[in-house]
Amino acid sequence: TSLNYPYTICLKNNTNGHVVLGFRANGEVKPGSDIISYKRGSFVCHDPYGDYNATYYPNWDGRYATYDWPGYNNGWANINTFYWGCVARYDKPNPSSLTVNPTSLSLSANVNQTATKTFTVKGTNLTSKIAVSSNSSSFTVSPTSLPTAGGTVKVTFNPTAAQSYSGTITVKGGELTKTVEVSGIGNAAPDFTLKELWNFSETKGTLTSKGWDASKVRNIAYGFDQRLYMVYNHSDIKVVNSQTGTELLNLDKTGVSGGTLTFCDVKYCAGKIVACNLASTTDPLKLYAWDNVDAKPICILETTKLGGASQLGDCIGFTGDWTNGSFVFAHDDYNEKVTRIVTYKVTNGIVSETPTVINATNADGTQLKCSSSIRVHPDDNGYWINGKDNPLTRLNTSGVAQYTVPDDVPWGNGFAAFQFKDRGYAMITSFNPGVDSETYKGGCMKLIDTSLGWENGKVLNKYPTAGLASTARNTNCAGGCIVNATSETVEAWVASQLQGVAYFAYNITPSELPIDTAQFDEQSFRCFVSDKILFIKGINTHKVEIFSTMGSKMMEAENSNEINISRLTRGVYIIKATDENNKRNTTKILIK
Repeated sequence: TSLNYPYTICLKNNTNGHVVLGFRANGEVKPGSDIISYKRGSFVCHDPYGDYNATYYPNWDGRYATYDWPGYNNGWANINTFYWGCVARYDKPNPSSLTVNPTSLSLSANVNQTATKTFTVKGTNLTSKIAVSSNSSSFTVSPTSLPTAGGTVKVTFNPTAAQSYSGTITVKGGELTKTVEVSGIGNAAPDFTLKELWNFSETKGTLTSKGWDASKVRNIAYGFDQRLYMVYNHSDIKVVNSQTGTELLNLDKTGVSGGTLTFCDVKYCAGKIVACNLASTTDPLKLYAWDNVDAKPICILETTKLGGASQLGDCIGFTGDWTNGSFVFAHDDYNEKVTRIVTYKVTNGIVSETPTVINATNADGTQLKCSSSIRVHPDDNGYWINGKDNPLTRLNTSGVAQYTVPDDVPWGNGFAAFQFKDRGYAMITSFNPGVDSETYKGGCMKLIDTSLGWENGKVLNKYPTAGLASTARNTNCAGGCIVNATSETVEAWVASQLQGVAYFAYNITPSELPIDTAQFDEQSFRCFVSDKILFIKGINTHKVEIFSTMGSKMMEAENSNEINISRLTRGVYIIKATDENNKRNTTKILIK
């Protein structure tokens, strides 16, 4: 037929043993071949030759036998009887389909709290409504029924223990079935809650409440001596009481000069206060070091060798100590489309003027774009890097990106990792989410649980909750966050340029520094380690505090000149001792 419906006929010819059954095909089969051509609406016939009552039937395959219709005489077998013929007419059904997007979901939430994500379902020509179900009580779905056209399904994750979870969401419509694989991480609640102890910010209207302007702070550093060091107005290193915000002094600037900015960053490095300028192709990079708050600065590096970078000094990275360490900087060259990590080696107190350089790249070799205010955090196994345009990213020693730490805002350059009660955490600086003119507002730091791995990091809290500013935009993302954690206490500071500075703590009672900070006689004061015991000689000790070279307090003891330090690992530590007259001094020890 003209519509190509199946058509079957039963015929008889004049030759014994031949029974012919034909069906219509929209083409002609040439004898002796499988080629269909000349769309003439021919019949393809099958003639199994032989005696079908015999056991050897059929004894001939007549797939390509040719026949002659009555009225034609071309020498072929003549068909003389037409028994019957039938045509099957039908309505061709439209094809049905069912799709889900995405096909997998990953969620994380604190124990006994919830997290949600959605996926979409699309159905076409289904014969029944779409049913949605979950095989895990930790993942519930809503709704459980959708119209045949589909819709959106919300998956709610509700962990009851700190562990990994998995499950399968099944979507069924008519005879079709699709699945969405779900996974989840249950995070234990943090072992501490940080309390706001001071907040000098635009949001609070307290920027100048302590006599200094917190909007002029670009970067911050913490020293073991309860002091916060701040790059102030790009021209000074201001020192304040880290627990109260009370201004103490500005560091001496004798001999400080040059730079696009006189000071750009400050860092506490293995017992010394270090600051740098902002260097360019016409201004050399300078690093200054102060032994203490009363000392004059020493220029420990002055170099025009910037490793190919057109600007350097936004942020200081440091690893190791003054015997064997490194200062690390980074720069995103927009024109060359390369992000350089520039390292100056420290050997026996001498900083090399000639740096080594690697490029920060994505896994495919393309540039890891960071924009401005890039902060690099080096360690023995690679680097952490974050800046204005990229989230906190882990790099290997060759500078290749390995993974990023989850956050809903990829802006900010502050980072601090720490342990508290045998659990891993981090702080990162961040801002409110937004677009266009709403970006870079609400500077803050976010507490992340890293106990289940950095890639599965979970944002637990934000400090301050309302952010540091709702109007001022920190478009350079300049600022930072610092954490000082001991076995019993946690302190954290956050700064965002133009927006303010704030301090949060757990199990801390703020105190002013003693008025008498005179040092006792260095000649009579000495420390040494023997058989995991720290011995202090030459003074009657009132209090001893032990810090890492990066400023984190590791231990403290009172009224003892012999302290068990077996819990400390190998390395260099800073000892701050206070005698019975409230005079203090510092020294270093090496635990082998």
